[in-house]
Amino acid sequence: MMNVRATWLRVAAIAAGLVLAAHSFAGADDRREDVLRYGLESDILPLIKEIEAEGTRDYDSALVELYAKTRSPAIREAVLGLFAQAKVADLREPVLELLEDPYDARRSLVVAALEYAGTLKLAEAGPAVRRLAEDEDGKYRDAAIKALGRIGGAEDVAFLTGFFNGEIPGDEKTRLIVRQNVMFALAELRAPESEPLFLEAVRDEDENAVIRATAAEALGKIGSEAAVKDLARLFEEQDPILRVASVKALGHFSKPEASAILLEGFKDAQYKVRLAALDAAAEGKSPGAYEYVLYRAKHDPVDAVKLRAYEVLPILDSSRAKAWLFEILENEKTSDRFRVKAAAVLLAQDPAEAVRRLEPIVIATLKDDKRKTLRYELGKEIAKADTSQSAGIAEAYLTHKDVLTRSIGFDMFAKNRYPSLKSIVEGVAADEKQGALQRRAKRILDE
Repeated sequence: MMNVRATWLRVAAIAAGLVLAAHSFAGADDRREDVLRYGLESDILPLIKEIEAEGTRDYDSALVELYAKTRSPAIREAVLGLFAQAKVADLREPVLELLEDPYDARRSLVVAALEYAGTLKLAEAGPAVRRLAEDEDGKYRDAAIKALGRIGGAEDVAFLTGFFNGEIPGDEKTRLIVRQNVMFALAELRAPESEPLFLEAVRDEDENAVIRATAAEALGKIGSEAAVKDLARLFEEQDPILRVASVKALGHFSKPEASAILLEGFKDAQYKVRLAALDAAAEGKSPGAYEYVLYRAKHDPVDAVKLRAYEVLPILDSSRAKAWLFEILENEKTSDRFRVKAAAVLLAQDPAEAVRRLEPIVIATLKDDKRKTLRYELGKEIAKADTSQSAGIAEAYLTHKDVLTRSIGFDMFAKNRYPSLKSIVEGVAADEKQGALQRRAKRILDE
């Protein structure tokens, strides 16, 4: 067994030197350093979550030191998860050693190390990860296969292909799950060497639908022109999983036969196929799709499809889409949900004009408490828009009697910092009676 403890202590010594050389932390930072050094597991784990949510790198050295010294697998897993999410390579050496000799470690820690190695694409971990994938008891197999799909070397492609075609121990359900995971990993690698395997899977009508669908999507990502006819035939299958995969895969091609299938996808009985067609149209792979998308936006029986169509229309024809979306926005008979969606799309497309057309609608909701929901939802969308044109709306929100309405007004001010409204925010910040709004105002002014 390799001396993992010695490596961790070497890392700890380096980290300790970095901490001593760094500037002193004050206040909350100093408290956090103390918690990481001296705190209980129950104190440290929530703090690691806070640091991860903030995205700060201020504590990397302290966390490396903590990882080396702690005997708590839960803390090590949390640090690994944070560093994997942030793609910080500071734990590369201890992770490589752990994967070389994982047998005295808790399974969940080894799985976290595999996730770390895969996310950071540690190619040097490949041999150890392949051994874990072949481990007899299979407890690391799925995590190892997933990691290989991210590490991405030629040896990994050959290994996974052989794994897919080889004898997999376990019952039929277990073998199916493993083969699906291998197919997902190969699809992630997008290696041209895998094309024959993907084509064989797509053509095999006796193969599992998920495997065929994954193979189809992989062929699309690789851009295999030779596969277009097979992918088009897949659209004729009864299983909607395969039709979705056909549309997703063909969305990567501009050939006429691919475009024809994508247009058919807008009329499919399964809503997930229609969503896939909309996604393909958004990528610009559906010539002549505007009228199909407009029909879906007007008449689709599934709201998720309608709302996605609203987003896709401006990508296909900005001018026509804008005119239609303003009709939706300004029609009081339209459901509030769709008016808000139209507003969101228009604000992203042309914030100045959208705010100008929205102002009378929003002001009307401020005078009518029966329209609070619309007021709130439109306000939230306006608060995301980067435009000084919304100053009038923001002022109306900030000076309203309803607390939530005023809070949304602060969101607008935080985004655009209207000079004409600073005095209003300062007034709230100085008023002790404003409670949470006072604290919010102070925080915004301090930022």
